[in-house]
Amino acid sequence: MPAPADTTPEFWATYLAWWRGLSGAERAERWLERISSYDDLRYERIREKHPGASENELLALWTEQTYRQSMPPEWVTKAVSMIRERGNA
Repeated sequence: MPAPADTTPEFWATYLAWWRGLSGAERAERWLERISSYDDLRYERIREKHPGASENELLALWTEQTYRQSMPPEWVTKAVSMIRERGNA
C-alpha cells in the first residue's frame, strides 16, 4: 500500500472511504505489506553502504538499525552479538 501522493480533500475522502470498507484482515494485510517494503528498503540501503559485508553482518546491522529505538539497548546489543557469533561459528 503505497503512501498516497495526492493530498487534496477529495482524494482523502475517497481513500478513507476505501480504507474503512476493508475488513480488519485486509487492513492488517495492507499494513504488513507496507512494513515489509520498508524493511526491504532499509536492508538494501545497508547492503549498499556495506558491499563487502556477509549476510550475517548485514542482518546484525539491520537489526541494530531497526530496533535501536523501540527495544532496550541491552537487548539490541545482545541480539546483534548473537547474530555475529552465529556468523563466525
